[in-house]
Amino acid sequence: MNEAGRPKRRRISSARIYNESIGARSGTSADLAVLGALDEAMQLRGMPGVENRSFLVRAVDYLARQGVGQFLDIGVGLPAWGNVYQVARRHRPDAAVACVDHDLEVVAAWREIAAEHEPMRSVYADVRRPREILEHPEVRAVIDFDRPVGLLLTAVLHLVGVEHDQRKIVRTLTDALPSGSHLVLSHVSDQRQPAEAFERVRRIVESAGSAFTVTSPGQVAEMFGGLELVEPGLVMVEDWRPVRATRRSAGWYIGGVGRKP
Repeated sequence: MNEAGRPKRRRISSARIYNESIGARSGTSADLAVLGALDEAMQLRGMPGVENRSFLVRAVDYLARQGVGQFLDIGVGLPAWGNVYQVARRHRPDAAVACVDHDLEVVAAWREIAAEHEPMRSVYADVRRPREILEHPEVRAVIDFDRPVGLLLTAVLHLVGVEHDQRKIVRTLTDALPSGSHLVLSHVSDQRQPAEAFERVRRIVESAGSAFTVTSPGQVAEMFGGLELVEPGLVMVEDWRPVRATRRSAGWYIGGVGRKP
């Protein structure tokens, strides 16, 4: 912690890099250097971060219109545009949100916002230990697991590392949810990109201190086991109920929304 009681900024932060990729200025020079290397390695035709964020916004809007009034956002990242509480409260002014992240800088940023936007909590916890999230008192202070929950896992599971069973993580979380709950999930996928592109990205991400795991569409589909996929199913995120025709797709993230029957 620094003298002001805030966590010190890590030299490189995946949360700040992601925020920079969607146009929210928060990165250090080291973060920007990594983002520049990623842009070059990915040979971008589109904007994967923006496409993924827009998918999250559309999915949360859909859930709120379906009557879901509480959201468990794991791997929430730094505040930017299209924050979950803002989108959900367009339709559900009383929507509850638990923002979960394992980055202290992220948790501190959301804690300030949560203090002014009840019912809301900022929770320090790690997706790799899902039971701790489910049992965390701050999560349970705003999330009632007897009522439908919107579980959000967008652009986070590819960072957990191959030593962790992603399907088990998702199943542990969804098993705890009641009927009528929804899972919103997006993941880096090899559907449209060549293996060498992912290898370039993996080397950069791992050199910056994070894991990077690519999955096939079939492996992502398995994470929705036991859930009913909402139309149009599991697709590239830019193709999930777009509000306008998409252009210059980056083709890195695949995603979908599943309802628990």
